[in-house]
Amino acid sequence: MVVQIKWRHVETHLVKCLSVASFVTIFFLPGEAQYRNSPEITEPNLSPLPSDIASIRPARQGYFIHSETREIITFPIPGYAEIDTATIQHDNSVSYVSLKMQSTIPTVPEQRGRMIVEVWFQAPHSASYDRGIVYVAGDYEYLSTPPLRVNQAGLVDRDGTEVVVRTPVDVTLRGREIQFSVPRGWLEEFQPVVALVRYLPRTYDLEIVSGGLEVSLSSYVVLSSELRAYSFTLPSLPSSAEFFGADEFQRQRGPYGFVIPPSRRGRPFFDGNPRWRMPPDSDDNAHKREDINNDGTKDWDYPADTPVIGNVIIDMWGTTEPQDFVVVIGDDANDNGQLDPDEIWFPIGECPFPGGANTGIIAKDGTIQWVSFGDNNGNGKHDPGEPSKRFTYDPWNMELTVVSDPDGPGPARPREIYRGHPSGYDWHHQ
Repeated sequence: MVVQIKWRHVETHLVKCLSVASFVTIFFLPGEAQYRNSPEITEPNLSPLPSDIASIRPARQGYFIHSETREIITFPIPGYAEIDTATIQHDNSVSYVSLKMQSTIPTVPEQRGRMIVEVWFQAPHSASYDRGIVYVAGDYEYLSTPPLRVNQAGLVDRDGTEVVVRTPVDVTLRGREIQFSVPRGWLEEFQPVVALVRYLPRTYDLEIVSGGLEVSLSSYVVLSSELRAYSFTLPSLPSSAEFFGADEFQRQRGPYGFVIPPSRRGRPFFDGNPRWRMPPDSDDNAHKREDINNDGTKDWDYPADTPVIGNVIIDMWGTTEPQDFVVVIGDDANDNGQLDPDEIWFPIGECPFPGGANTGIIAKDGTIQWVSFGDNNGNGKHDPGEPSKRFTYDPWNMELTVVSDPDGPGPARPREIYRGHPSGYDWHHQ
């Protein structure tokens, strides 16, 4: 098999034999050109052997909400989009990060659907997802700087919601295994936090998938043993949307309906942070302030205040009892840039699961979504039989929709359990 990789001003040919075991290596050239230009990768016209085509395991399924009809649409999650184990090894010069999937990975990217593989690390004494390995395994464009496209992998750094590619990464596909090879110095002082896969079948146009690939988590594995004892927030996808800036908006009193401008849709409402966890610790930068669930104890306010439009802000709190994340919305009446307790309108999402993983997004359809994945057995994964909940808030008519998936990626069909004003929902944290 010949894999041809072209950089502007730089060109090389790499030859590798394809064995029956389906061993494919994807190389990227080192050098200055990698920062200035995106590579062109010419894929071989290769038909995989029958053994290379991953089987669909009917016991694992995903779902999304149709952005127009609000219908719940389920789909099978292939085994190659589910992480079985993750290992990290170092030799004198190279760090090897290996993910073993549940089934063989197709050698042709077009057969992998829309799929992104991510492994995230944390710098010493940091409270962020600082460095990651991102592999665009299927049909998607990852909006880093520069962008990563189909079959490209890079080592990236995060600065808030901005993601910058520092160097390309070598990827080896061998049967069920994805192996990343990184010069050891890039990861030596970083601690692994989480590996995850986002997946959607190519048969669905992303425009109809409410929340997009951000909330389409097919699998994750917590790599930090310390983090497994907590609920936490997952890293978000980078976005091209502009979230801040002036807008023409007439302020009103009390809870009111509004439309989120299209320019601010399609991005997370705050960046995931491994130190934002419940219960919090001294590194979370969370502060005990007021009692938001009226149980007589002060609750935790995280530094997650995110403007939406005008003075409307989304924020995240943590209740002391029960120990739940709570996503709230309200109006910053005193213009201090924070959502104070007396400015909260109502909750629009929560994490009702101990050890749950969470992500949130302002979807392209103008809704605000929060998804919580349970980890009842504490193994750092979201397994069949472990529940999930999706909270979707429509700010125009102030309507909350809650979808419960009682066995998560198991075969039971997710169902809508509530639709109405947020104050009418039976919140776990209350």
